[in-house]
Amino acid sequence: MATLPLPFDRQIVSLLGRSFRLSANDLHLISVSQNTVFETREREQNLILRVSHNRGRTQHEVAAELDWIDQLAGRGLPVCRGLPAVDGHRVDVQNHNGIEYLTVCFERAPGRRILPEDLGSDLAFRLGCLTAQLHQAAQEPDAMTLSAQKRRPLWTESRLLTSDLQTCLPPEDTLFRNTMRALIAELEPAVKQDQRLVHGDISYGNAFLDDDTVWIFDFDNCETGSILQDFSTILFDSFFSSLIRHVPKSEISATVQRQWDSFLTGYRTICPELFIDAVLLRQFVILREGILYIHYHRMLQGKEIAPAFRAGMQQMHDNVVRRIPAFELPCWSAAGDRPLPA
Repeated sequence: MATLPLPFDRQIVSLLGRSFRLSANDLHLISVSQNTVFETREREQNLILRVSHNRGRTQHEVAAELDWIDQLAGRGLPVCRGLPAVDGHRVDVQNHNGIEYLTVCFERAPGRRILPEDLGSDLAFRLGCLTAQLHQAAQEPDAMTLSAQKRRPLWTESRLLTSDLQTCLPPEDTLFRNTMRALIAELEPAVKQDQRLVHGDISYGNAFLDDDTVWIFDFDNCETGSILQDFSTILFDSFFSSLIRHVPKSEISATVQRQWDSFLTGYRTICPELFIDAVLLRQFVILREGILYIHYHRMLQGKEIAPAFRAGMQQMHDNVVRRIPAFELPCWSAAGDRPLPA
């Protein structure tokens, strides 16, 4: 097993795996971010074990996430269900040395990770179709979806936008905090009348490609919010961030625009009535960059940061406080820049 992050050790991994009939030898560490994620590789059916700790998540909230995934799977969407533990519950709760661990075992998506050579209009089109199906399901909810929505937090209650914004940044960086809070204050009333369950973290990093099918997973950030949040994440994480290392800087905006056009074409095959407020979307893209900036600060606390990465983070900071998106789309030309409220 790869080196385990604190507070994990083999004893804890063994304890958590046992609830799903998995031994520590079955589990291989594959990701440490907001959660710690393991994968089984020696079994007939590959599985994913996701462990949350010290994130403010509750068993109630995680159960709501799994209920919504079940409803989406029941509609035929390519999502990965949670599997029951030995005791029949799908969210296993363990306390060890004063730390609460919430563990879920998921089906592993078929197919493979999305590679740079996959990026293009066809993939963006398929992602648009899938995103529209998710949004349509949340717009036409059944009783279980409505119940799940009530048990998931509002987007304004996100830890990244509340406690992490306050505690994970340098104390003196009041300008960034004020900018983020001003953006939230402007966006909240503008989207309040059209909120539903949204994935909250749709990106190519949270998707697998199985032939022509895009599978989406990692619903850990699903919340009640605006579909513009998903759009801004797709624009920033899937299109801009995936392209920045492969496309000359002068061509970034035009390339993102082409991907976005293909995405919208796919989306409108499912939801032809889609209307997007360009001003609000531009603001959400700036907010998304700020969210990622906060996330990086939280993950990198106390760690050495390479100069190039530090410079990139400074650019993210400056983009947010100046309210300038990392890339520009023609439809945003009328959005303009609004002064930061006093």
